[in-house]
Amino acid sequence: MAQGETLRQRIISELSEAQEPVSLRELSKLVQATEKDLISHLPHVERSLKKSGKVLKRVPAACRNCGFEFTGRKDFKKPSRCPDCRSESISPPRFRITS
Repeated sequence: MAQGETLRQRIISELSEAQEPVSLRELSKLVQATEKDLISHLPHVERSLKKSGKVLKRVPAACRNCGFEFTGRKDFKKPSRCPDCRSESISPPRFRITS
């Protein structure tokens, strides 16, 4: 992490360097910010990446019980419950920046 970098620059840097997609919890540890802060910054990061030709790739959240994937979801946070089986055992969405 370079000195003087903003939180959004650190998010972009960490997601660009990631070999595998990372969850909000993992990203919060990498950039030393709360998950709540990241949720508010990620839409802005996604918009600014479009100008540079890069894309914020999302691996959707999925139900660990029945396998339902939350593919159409625009929100960045983890869903609370599966619409199919009502299970609360949900794997979080994961993010990575690609060209």
